[in-house]
Amino acid sequence: MVRLGLGCRIHKLENKLSLLSDDEKQIEKLYNEEKYLSLYRDFDQEALYQGEENDRDTNDSNIKNSTLSLLNSDQDLEEKTKEFLSPTSFTYGTH
Repeated sequence: MVRLGLGCRIHKLENKLSLLSDDEKQIEKLYNEEKYLSLYRDFDQEALYQGEENDRDTNDSNIKNSTLSLLNSDQDLEEKTKEFLSPTSFTYGTH
């Protein structure tokens, strides 16, 4: 088996690229960039971390909304209790 040198491989690549349209060259460029990035980054792991972060943010938001709802309920209950116990809420009948 004959092994091609780097210079020969580059020349073959240049010939291949010269036959491509501009759109095909752009696609080839993007493909090569993505292939290069995947050598150094674990996209599956990043997606997993991002999903976990989104879940934490959602849970934090839900806890905050629940807490605010409970505080508002407590304030409403306190106001209704004060209204009920105020002297003007009692009606005195005549006997």
